[in-house]
Amino acid sequence: MDSTDAPDARAVGFLQAFLAHSARGEAREALAAASEARQAAPDLPEAHYAYGQAWLALNEAARAEQAFAAAIQLRRGWADAWVNYGLARCRRGAVGDAIAAMRRARPRRNPLSRPSYAILAATGRLSLTAIQPDAPTYDPKLHFEQVKDKWFGFSTPN
Repeated sequence: MDSTDAPDARAVGFLQAFLAHSARGEAREALAAASEARQAAPDLPEAHYAYGQAWLALNEAARAEQAFAAAIQLRRGWADAWVNYGLARCRRGAVGDAIAAMRRARPRRNPLSRPSYAILAATGRLSLTAIQPDAPTYDPKLHFEQVKDKWFGFSTPN
């Protein structure tokens, strides 16, 4: 990274102030610091991200959404920005959009680690049919009937 790639020193200072205010629970002061960082370095995605974090702390989901969208425009593959954008969308009642945004945050390796399942769980819609609609369901009564006369064994009936 050469000096042209380095963020504005003022913006870095404002971001450090944002972190300090956030850690102390000073949401308004954190918002002011993040706003100054955005003005000092409008092309710095971290500044927009911090601004969105500050708005989320103040329960202003619409403004947070705009800030996270700006961060995403500057750094398309930033997973944290996608997750927080999804959180802001969820707080605004757009659960489907929130799930879609959170899916963009991570590759589809382990389906249970996808952030979209956190949204489903938070909205009470997490179930086997939501994860895998065609999955066979476990019926404990049926299983009991299948194994009640067995004394031992390692296999289970189909």
